[in-house]
Amino acid sequence: MTIDTRIVALPFQVYGKMFARSASSGVAAGQDGNIFKEVGGIAKDINRAPDIMYDMKSVWSDVKNINGKISNPINSLKGSASEVSEWTFFKNTFLDNKVSQNSFLRTLDKTILNTKAGADIVEALGGKIVTEEVADQAGKTVLKKTIEGTAASQVVGNTMAKISGLNLIFASVLEIPDIVKSIENGDAPQQIGRSAVNVTAGWVSTTFFSSLFKKFAPKKFKSIAGLVGGAVGAVLGGIGTSKFNNAVFGKSIASQKKEQEHLEEQQKTKAAAQRVIDTALNQYNAQTISMMA
Repeated sequence: MTIDTRIVALPFQVYGKMFARSASSGVAAGQDGNIFKEVGGIAKDINRAPDIMYDMKSVWSDVKNINGKISNPINSLKGSASEVSEWTFFKNTFLDNKVSQNSFLRTLDKTILNTKAGADIVEALGGKIVTEEVADQAGKTVLKKTIEGTAASQVVGNTMAKISGLNLIFASVLEIPDIVKSIENGDAPQQIGRSAVNVTAGWVSTTFFSSLFKKFAPKKFKSIAGLVGGAVGAVLGGIGTSKFNNAVFGKSIASQKKEQEHLEEQQKTKAAAQRVIDTALNQYNAQTISMMA
């Protein structure tokens, strides 16, 4: 019995898309030869291990309450407030307590929602950002941010809350090996365009669908809905950016070379298999002729 490796890998791919997207995309890049991006993505999610555990606990809490009463998701259309969920580079990571809140890195880690432009966009969409001090589970006073107003302002606001400068910078750095290789191949301008689309469109797709799913999910399933939405956004973003890049910038020379190498390898494999078949047929024919003689 032959085991389909794709079926075996499916649970790990689902887990990666939901909880460890950086490591998942890094492994995919490593299979294409970008070891730098692979190591960077895995390292980022190792640092995010506490945050990943928090997400997993939230999902388990949703699963345990699956038999509880489910609220009507249509109520979300009525403009009830949404709690802001930020995705920053340092939040809930091993480095969170080691980097000063007043450092330059924290300034770079600011989300779009925490800028004047972000607040203006929320207000333009009919929303309002409300901040209050609350006590967390450990009794520590923290700031809780919610968005009141239209559903559009809440979805867009939460999308902006999930896009931070440092995350974009880190993702951009991981594109450097592809750009360096493109300089050697002579298609650097096109690769810079591809990389820019990969970083921006990839993040926007992931964060938008995460915010959208979480907004309209029943209250008891918001944690898992946000993660599923992020996974869906990552997949759709990957497909969309690939098609867009190929249509606008064309396939990179590096990928064309890999496709050619793969094609040549397939041809060699087929030729080797054909030689084996031809040899077997020749031996069979020789034996048949000998027996007839």
